[in-house]
Amino acid sequence: MYTPCAEGAIHYSGRIDQRFKGSDEQTFALVPGASLFFEHIHSCFGRYCSFPGEARVVIQGGSIAGYIPSCRYFQGDVSASNLDAGATIAQLPFSAKPGVLVAGATTSSCGGRPFRGAFRNDLDGFIGFRFDVGNGVQYGWARVSVRAPSSANFRLIDYAYADPGETIRAGQKTERDAVPVQEESLGALAFGAAGVLAWRRRRDIRSQRREW
Repeated sequence: MYTPCAEGAIHYSGRIDQRFKGSDEQTFALVPGASLFFEHIHSCFGRYCSFPGEARVVIQGGSIAGYIPSCRYFQGDVSASNLDAGATIAQLPFSAKPGVLVAGATTSSCGGRPFRGAFRNDLDGFIGFRFDVGNGVQYGWARVSVRAPSSANFRLIDYAYADPGETIRAGQKTERDAVPVQEESLGALAFGAAGVLAWRRRRDIRSQRREW
């Protein structure tokens, strides 16, 4: 159980670095009536695995930013959006279904793609969420790192959420924070204008993707 520290209108968890693999799961309380639930699902019987692994997130009392999959085999969950630092959470589509970060299967039953989810290629990013326990809608983010996409092992790094009526951007930790900058963008700046243009193209591609 982690108790977020509050500063201004944004409540930040601090560094967590909680790893998930095998059948690991953990709940992180936000406010009474709302919590983040992360789990790693691993289904093997002897030498047979129905899927190598699945990383999932659920906002209990709210919803996850994500897209309904087009594949008919996986209508019970959504693809949790992999957000860039600085993304505005409130402008995203949301779903109350569980959010999949990355999942694998032993068959190519979903359009010939055995692996699915927004974190299957871009391993690090932010998840957006929202909840309303009667005080108004509150938005937040959680930062995750998928270190082994083939097994869906992942790590929750930290998270934050805003008070009702307040805005928050992915990666923002305090009310005074400027828009967060991705570390990779700093590397691109070192290469001059060409590097900046390349980073912007990559950012635009990520923002337009539908991850299924």
